[in-house]
Amino acid sequence: MTHSREKRDILDEKQLEKILKKAGPRPLPPKKVSEEIRSALHATWRKEVAISRRTKKTQWLAVAASVAIVVAAGLFQLQKETPESMASVDGSINSVEIYSNGGWEVLAQDSLVGASRVRTGKNAYLSLTLATGMNI
Repeated sequence: MTHSREKRDILDEKQLEKILKKAGPRPLPPKKVSEEIRSALHATWRKEVAISRRTKKTQWLAVAASVAIVVAAGLFQLQKETPESMASVDGSINSVEIYSNGGWEVLAQDSLVGASRVRTGKNAYLSLTLATGMNI
């Protein structure tokens, strides 16, 4: 705002103040009119508050739905991925078993995934190459 405009605004306010003082206080509206205005204002306020609450509730539902979608997508992605091979089976002699589904089974696979448990019987051997390249 420029200096001259500020000065003009102050003058306008002073002039308006003089006019209002000369006019004096306005008579109060009839009680019935005041109650109608208050009632209409209250109804409008309640409507706005209800809209605000619905909007907030809708926002929280949208956030919750977004989180659910992200979690579902992540779970779907986890199910889709095949576990990474930790070691490849180079060869075996005699009885070699792997712990699977709560029991020991004959090893009949070319690779071991995750934290696999294997055991060899008497006079049995297993040769593995780990994902790091180390041969056991």
